[in-house]
Amino acid sequence: MSPTPTPSMTIGPSPSPSHLFVELTNQPSAAPWWGVPVLAGCFLLLGGFLSYLLTRANDKTKFHRDRAERQLKEVVEAGASLLSTGDGLKELALLALPRNTAQFLAAVSGKIKPATEAFALAANAFSLVYPSTIKSEFDRYVLTTSVLLMPPYEKDGQIWALEEQGKAHVRLVNALRALEGREPIDVPQSNENLLEDAQKIVGRLADDLKQNANHGRHSASPDPTGLSQP
Repeated sequence: MSPTPTPSMTIGPSPSPSHLFVELTNQPSAAPWWGVPVLAGCFLLLGGFLSYLLTRANDKTKFHRDRAERQLKEVVEAGASLLSTGDGLKELALLALPRNTAQFLAAVSGKIKPATEAFALAANAFSLVYPSTIKSEFDRYVLTTSVLLMPPYEKDGQIWALEEQGKAHVRLVNALRALEGREPIDVPQSNENLLEDAQKIVGRLADDLKQNANHGRHSASPDPTGLSQP
């Protein structure tokens, strides 16, 4: 007679594979404890790298912008010096309009050499910094300004030379203004303006001669410069 099985000895049906899968999927995730810190560290590294790239790009942009501004300042300053020395030569050239050649040479004696040397120095300084986009304006200005003090000094030829120099002056000024993003200007100079400027310069020189005469430097000989002429 076989023994009666007790409840503890009762063997139930074996669990199916699908039943085990459901139980495993319902359990909490068993991720390692170091997963979250590693993931956070990766994000920190990525953020730092992106921040480095952005900072470097900004620094590079700032460097190029500062260099461009510095170069533009050098060009404008050198251009202003060139124009100023060119105006000095123009003032001397204006003296030829109401005077003959002998009187003109006597009036500018001792002034042509330092004026031309200053102009050449300013032109050389400008040639070292100006951009190639304004080379034609620079060359034209130097040429027309240099011609002002080249003989002969007949009135008609001198007026033409002064007009051409005035046009080149305006073109160079506008080229420099364009580099700064400014609007061009147009300052035409007529023959009447040139003659008026010449008379003003002659008047200033005549005043200087009178002041020298008051200090005992006046000579009884005729004025070789013709500045005392009406």
